[in-house]
Amino acid sequence: MIDLPTNALGQVFDNHFVAGSVWRYKKFFFFATGEERDKYLIVLNPKSTDNNSYFLLPTSQTHKIESNVLIHADCFLITKGCEECFIEDTLVDVTNIHTKPFDELKRAYVALPFVRKIEHKGNLNPQTFNQICTLVKDSDRISPKVQSLIFPS
Repeated sequence: MIDLPTNALGQVFDNHFVAGSVWRYKKFFFFATGEERDKYLIVLNPKSTDNNSYFLLPTSQTHKIESNVLIHADCFLITKGCEECFIEDTLVDVTNIHTKPFDELKRAYVALPFVRKIEHKGNLNPQTFNQICTLVKDSDRISPKVQSLIFPS
């Protein structure tokens, strides 16, 4: 592996951290439970007007959610093999929106390789990403304020 200077890595991050990109975040911290575990992120808006990044946290543990009928209206299933980034059936609950400061995510990427917490896995195909965005825009379980930060006019 070639070590690039921090400014070059920052440029690589800027070029790849775009809407529809998929990233693996090592030891993502969940405030609600206090646990850390590796998670995939689907970027909705890389850098909103509030300087935060908005993203979804999909899950391959579809068996835990299948029984919850309420959640199905706000979910999108990416079937195994449909997207190169996901090797298992993956459920995207569009109400599971998370945010982190853009600069924090960028620092996690430009860190030295042995401490780097985030890696680019690829991009969703435009059709899949557009379907997910439509669900986000149409969901009555997402506040209009959050929707406007994700999709500014």
